[in-house]
Amino acid sequence: MSDMEYIIAPWVVQARNAELNRPAVRYRREWETARDAERYDHLLKQARGRLGDIARTVTV
Repeated sequence: MSDMEYIIAPWVVQARNAELNRPAVRYRREWETARDAERYDHLLKQARGRLGDIARTVTV
């Protein structure tokens, strides 16, 4: 077995999964995902606006 390989006990995995699925943690994760999606949408709209500006200046 190399230095990088290790075995995780099943009870450690279960404890971690229980922690990740707690309502508060799950809600925060969903909220962060929604916030990131809104930020991405905003950046996409900005980029489209800039591309539109560039297209108008090129075609004029």
